[in-house]
Amino acid sequence: MNMRNSSLSIKDASDQFLSGLSLEKRSNIEHELNQFVQWCGKKQAMDRLIPEDAAKYCEWLAASATTEVHKKIAPVRQFLNYATENGWTKNNLAAHIRIKKGSTKTSKVIEKSAEQTEQAALLTEEGLQEIKEQLASLKQEHVSVLEDVKRARADKDFKENSPLDAAREAQAQIESRILQLEATLRSATVLDKEKSNGFKAHIGSNLVLFDLNSGVKLNYTLVDPREANIRNGKLSIASPVGKALLNCSEGVEVEVIAPAGKLRYRIEKIEG
Repeated sequence: MNMRNSSLSIKDASDQFLSGLSLEKRSNIEHELNQFVQWCGKKQAMDRLIPEDAAKYCEWLAASATTEVHKKIAPVRQFLNYATENGWTKNNLAAHIRIKKGSTKTSKVIEKSAEQTEQAALLTEEGLQEIKEQLASLKQEHVSVLEDVKRARADKDFKENSPLDAAREAQAQIESRILQLEATLRSATVLDKEKSNGFKAHIGSNLVLFDLNSGVKLNYTLVDPREANIRNGKLSIASPVGKALLNCSEGVEVEVIAPAGKLRYRIEKIEG
């Protein structure tokens, strides 16, 4: 059944997905899927997940997993395919669940990720609030996970304490995300719209674009990569289209070469 629910959380979505599986299949993939859910944040809305979330999760997994990574991402890919079939996500995020070659060099991946996170972030007021809310939610989950670790550690019946390993892994994921978000907030500067140059496209600009290929008008806001959410019309300045539009004036036409072909836009209006 195709169930569309824009407010469905990733935790509720994963529970629905798992409930449709046999007990054997569920037991085989539940841990890996819960790991992805905890990394994203249990309260995260499905319709707010973007390709970057899937890609960053794979990057984090490659840097932190101690067992075969490809086996860990398979359940996540299955879940995201299921989410697309049910209309919970606009795009099939499963296509972005893949491990890049050479991503097993964990120390370099972690160092690069930390370095990128510490770079100054120029955020809109709305984007800053969203990050604060996500951080607060993750900190609440962290308290719960610490209790899971405590209970698992007290269990002496396991020769190989799998629940303890799972709880520790979940703890590491949440703590990693908390550190990333805290680093973003430390370096964040809120966009001052009054001081913005309204004649050229910049972070915070609301753009009206005319798609020269389809004849359709599009509305986007240029934002810092950490605030990007294309489904909400927030276009990262690090994306190919965002880079092409940055610092352009009204009336300018831009071309971007993409896998689907050449994209062509004209800037009709710049606000803010």
